[in-house]
Amino acid sequence: MGLHDRKPDHNLVRLKQKEIGYVLNPEYWGRGIIPEAVKSLIKYGFNELNLDLIWCAHFNFNHN
Repeated sequence: MGLHDRKPDHNLVRLKQKEIGYVLNPEYWGRGIIPEAVKSLIKYGFNELNLDLIWCAHFNFNHN
């Protein structure tokens, strides 16, 4: 899990922003691990890094 430098939209390029990225082994799905970690990462991004925007996307081929 981490915050990555990507800009999804040229209209938002002036904002201080990061993308949340993560991978979790399917053995650990459904245990609330990612929601808990994302909450902490969002808090860190806004409070410590002073970001304007935090976003997350997915791959179209990811059906799980």
